[in-house]
Amino acid sequence: MRPFAFALALLVVSPIAGRPASAATHAVSLRVLSDALTRCRLGAGCPPAVERLGGLSTVAGFVVDRTGDVVLFGDADTDRAALRTEDWLVALRSGFRRYVARENGKLVWSPLGCSIDPEPDVLVDLQRASAGRSLDAAIDRWTHVCARSQRVVVTGMPQRLHFARVLVTADYDLKRLVDGSDDLELPGLTSVVGLALQAIRQAGPAARAFALMNRFWFTIGQARLAIDTDAVELETLRVRLMTEEQMLGRHGRVVGTNTASPLADTFAQAFSMRWDEIAARRPVYAEMASLFRLAVLARAIAEEHAFERARLDPGVLLDSAALPEDDVPSGLPGRSRVVGFETETPTTRGILRSTVRLPSCGGVDLSVDLARAEVRRETSPALHALTRRILASRPTPDALQWSIDS
Repeated sequence: MRPFAFALALLVVSPIAGRPASAATHAVSLRVLSDALTRCRLGAGCPPAVERLGGLSTVAGFVVDRTGDVVLFGDADTDRAALRTEDWLVALRSGFRRYVARENGKLVWSPLGCSIDPEPDVLVDLQRASAGRSLDAAIDRWTHVCARSQRVVVTGMPQRLHFARVLVTADYDLKRLVDGSDDLELPGLTSVVGLALQAIRQAGPAARAFALMNRFWFTIGQARLAIDTDAVELETLRVRLMTEEQMLGRHGRVVGTNTASPLADTFAQAFSMRWDEIAARRPVYAEMASLFRLAVLARAIAEEHAFERARLDPGVLLDSAALPEDDVPSGLPGRSRVVGFETETPTTRGILRSTVRLPSCGGVDLSVDLARAEVRRETSPALHALTRRILASRPTPDALQWSIDS
């Protein structure tokens, strides 16, 4: 399986059925958070509320306080881990295009993301694995080649960050779900390898080996925001898994075919439909979805010029606050799986013995691309009322966090 990438198509509308704006319970001041970060370093002695984004477990949106603040609002669910301030700062810095690289003399911005890819020579060797060998020898060679280290590349941010580690972990986890070596035991969710085996059994193949090469990436199937005069709320965000069949081109480069394998597409659609259940069973996907929310809202803060309208200097948040390093590997062992079966079919000439081996090997990638946002502005009375309640509930001007009065 070739990399999976994450892209975002954003639809902004007025309030919809689902979580209402009035459900927000907790607010956090970015001005006070910024001031706190001038007095401590994340990961090295900041108070828990500063380390954990004021206790927010979900960020639902933000309010522009024209007296000099931008206030996040959402939930502070004690049954869920609070969000990390460092992840919020990464999302902000990406949204404000602080992470750029120089390419060919130009500064280039890239979406937040990662990839775990076999080297080109590995892909060539995998293609050659069956040449002149018996079936068992070919499979042994495949497994040996696939075990070589694969490159971990982080894009759109420094590599050694917690944000990056979550993406890489989700990336690596998806590979096992695709090839069936990890099973979530959800009815209707069968791995690509499992679906391929079912198809081969039905087709009744002669003795041979098959290989699969599909790219998977995450996109936002639905993202809806309400925008009021001084507030934005992300009401709905649904993750969708996409796929494309790939082939090995010249010089060992993998190229897309612009078509989806029916089996891979079946898996991707089932994965998307069961997303909430998958995230409940695999916390890394719930955490990844939370990072997507941060990225969407951070970009909205930039596009709505929230800091300028609040007359709040974001320099500490966007530039000077140091971020703690995390353990993100530069390479990971390739993951392979080989499954198969044997059949015996009576014929007029005797018994036809068929042997099928289905190997899977590859990497994945993921990127958070917000470039395809589609915006429509409509007045939201519920969000307007929430804005007033958030600002009226604030106990003191220097409060970092507070409960929103109902």
